[in-house]
Amino acid sequence: METILLIDDNEQLILLLKGYLEKSGYKTFTAENGEEGVEVLSQNIDTISMVIIDFSMPVMNGPETCEIIRKDLNLVSLPIIMLTSMSSIENKKSGYSSGADDYLLKPFEPEELILRIESLFKRRDVYNSGIIAKKQITHEIEIDKGSYKVIVKGKEVNLSPVEFDLFYYLYENANNYVSSEKLLENVFHYPPGTGSPENIRSHIRNLRIKLEEDPGSPKIITSLLKRGYMLNTN
Repeated sequence: METILLIDDNEQLILLLKGYLEKSGYKTFTAENGEEGVEVLSQNIDTISMVIIDFSMPVMNGPETCEIIRKDLNLVSLPIIMLTSMSSIENKKSGYSSGADDYLLKPFEPEELILRIESLFKRRDVYNSGIIAKKQITHEIEIDKGSYKVIVKGKEVNLSPVEFDLFYYLYENANNYVSSEKLLENVFHYPPGTGSPENIRSHIRNLRIKLEEDPGSPKIITSLLKRGYMLNTN
């Protein structure tokens, strides 16, 4: 049985989510702020398999907590969903850049949260399975799915699990545009018609910052309106 850590200072929401998740077959731990959440996670690191965290909290907010979690090498593949009532692009950038895998806007239907949870667990299982030999791509980039490493000009680039999976899928479809919808279905494992294209845009933005010499004029991951994104190996 999967165990999920809920971190939110809204006691009523915590109780509602806890009840719904347990009814759906998940075990839960709870914490009312980021500092407490990190402590609960450290004490149950072998048990907790996902974190759902609120963006705005006292003591330590969601992005700050997420950054601390991601610094632990044992937790780099731990799925993290960030909840927020703020829909601005800047807040989404902050959430994704701190290491969150998905971003869910309040209010939301409980079924939508369950869908996101199931999708992230599927992606995690894919991440933890199968070994593929290292491959030289282009632009002096080497990708090694066996160790989940990306090396640019001889220097290893630290990608989050979802960034790695997104980049690897683009590699598998190199020199062809891939739509946001297809990426949501095949990388995030969302059913057709679900998931937000903003999710893809945010992760692509982070990939460009980490991989491109000039993220504002990308040469490695290019995009075309209404066509999607492409890993350029030419």
